[in-house]
Amino acid sequence: NFFPLMYDAMKMIFYASNKHQNLNILLSFFLGNLCRCTGYRWIIDGFKTFCDVRTISGELFRMDNVLPLDPTQDLIFPPELLVSKPCVLVRWISPADLKDLIKLKAEYPNAPLLVGNTTIMNLKRTVHPLVIYVNPTTLLYLGVNLRAGCSLSILNDVLLRGIEKLGPEKSKVYQALVQTLQCLVGKQIRNMSVSKKTNCCKELRGTDGLENLKLKWDEKLLVEGTQLLEEEISVPPTAPGGREEYHKSLVLRFFFKLYTQVLLELQQKVGMHDMPFEYLRTLKPFKNEVPQGNNSFQVETQSSSGPVGRPNVHQAALQQTTGEAVYYDDLPAVKGELFVSVVTSTMVHAKIISIDAPVALATSGVITFISAKDVPGQNRRLWFNNPEELFAEKEVICVGQIIGTIVAETREQAKRVAEQVDIQTVFFTIEEAIEHQGNEEEGFEKADHILKGELYMGGQEHFYMETQGLIAIPKGEAGEMEPYVASQHAAFTQEVVGITLGIDSNKITCHVKRLGGGFGVKVMKIGSLSAITATATYKTSRAVRCVLERGDDMLFTSGSNGGCTLDESSFVC
Repeated sequence: NFFPLMYDAMKMIFYASNKHQNLNILLSFFLGNLCRCTGYRWIIDGFKTFCDVRTISGELFRMDNVLPLDPTQDLIFPPELLVSKPCVLVRWISPADLKDLIKLKAEYPNAPLLVGNTTIMNLKRTVHPLVIYVNPTTLLYLGVNLRAGCSLSILNDVLLRGIEKLGPEKSKVYQALVQTLQCLVGKQIRNMSVSKKTNCCKELRGTDGLENLKLKWDEKLLVEGTQLLEEEISVPPTAPGGREEYHKSLVLRFFFKLYTQVLLELQQKVGMHDMPFEYLRTLKPFKNEVPQGNNSFQVETQSSSGPVGRPNVHQAALQQTTGEAVYYDDLPAVKGELFVSVVTSTMVHAKIISIDAPVALATSGVITFISAKDVPGQNRRLWFNNPEELFAEKEVICVGQIIGTIVAETREQAKRVAEQVDIQTVFFTIEEAIEHQGNEEEGFEKADHILKGELYMGGQEHFYMETQGLIAIPKGEAGEMEPYVASQHAAFTQEVVGITLGIDSNKITCHVKRLGGGFGVKVMKIGSLSAITATATYKTSRAVRCVLERGDDMLFTSGSNGGCTLDESSFVC
């Protein structure tokens, strides 16, 4: 049920960018995207209808009952769906030109300059009373080619115009940058991303300078160049992303690629000796082609009652593709509805000394703070035969483990105040961890051999369109409750809520409208989130809505966490 929702949003973005599309533009929208369930096959087929490549009718339903549509007019965004909320916490200013920016910076020296807003709001999650937005479309022409804060897509367009103007021989740097940009994430992200200030070159050199090294472009040059790079390149351990050895080897690979590219051009232009086949393989470009497929339909002799092979539209398809489908957060607000936001651990492994919530509770709009002591039933339950706490009481064992929740009148208040709850913890030290586990130094001294290794594994996260959440509504009799929840296992949610509240499961009636994506993740953790929200409902006797933000969702749910392991083992033969 998730895919029509995603398709509707992608369709609007695709059509709005250019009403006259072709297959190459279509493909650029899918670079960097992967869907394990469908591979975007049917979404690509739907987008092809905008590219005028069909030779047969693609209609799968009758158009007789559809409202008339003028093909020369674009559908407007429904005015009743436009939302505007004044923000009392932040002032957002966009200067008109460089002079205006300098004046603003002098008046507000502590105001940050925002472009992509990734570091401040997403990584650091800091709130400034005033921010200055560097708008690349109206601001800051620096006299070279680009405006400050321009997106990677704008940079790509400028480079393409430069290639066309300068020709293939004088625009090789531009060509290399364009090729690099095509390998960097997807078009949607390039539309918003900008080059970081740390990527700026700190050296100034003459543009017409030329130095003859008097070296022959051969294997000797490759060997000497590689040796010099190995000696001169130094990547500090504090470099972003770590993995200094990998970054160092990456520079050597780029040098080898440059060597082979120049060698190939010399071979083609001056007839140098043939290149080794293994060198040519490194220059093979990565090509993206528009996927091709065939749709097979049953012949007309098939019985009208036979569904096999027929392109039948599923029951909710029209509601989902027209935006009429209702998801849990589309449900209208219940009278007296409250909102919750989770307070999570920022430590990998620590003991909880105290939880200081009075300051947060004194904030306007905050109703209460929920922790383990507020659970009327069981705070601990078995999860795959392993005990799990709903709220951490004495100890946290991972980042993102839930310690408590803030219940407030609005979603924004709950989120802001949850970050103000003071959790006092004490670390488990390495000495405590290895105490009573033998003498490591003595073991290595007596060993015949020592084996060392390094293992690096990247992380994976589930990224569905709709984040996890629910609405828990009390029914006012014997603890009865109705959660409207986005769950792939409503019976499990019902069981967990009943155990947590200490009431029979038959008094919990779970309603599942539909899911905006799940990938199997909306089973276990949504049960815990439902129990937490239900506890807030039980304590306040009011309906409570919980909608996780994207960062909290990825922090709270399961995933494959990245990590680097350095191991050293000793053994005796």
